[in-house]
Amino acid sequence: MEKTIDKAGRKLNEINERIKELNELKQDFEQMIEGFTVHLHDLKVNGNLGRRQN
Repeated sequence: MEKTIDKAGRKLNEINERIKELNELKQDFEQMIEGFTVHLHDLKVNGNLGRRQN
């Protein structure tokens, strides 16, 4: 039973670490989407949509 508890505890730690990593990745994507959305809005407002910027 002790081995099972230890193994379950290690697995739980692995799961919690993965959740932490996924939450960080989620935040990165949310920030990227927000930045792109703001940039796209600015392009639309300024009439630059569809033109290449150098």
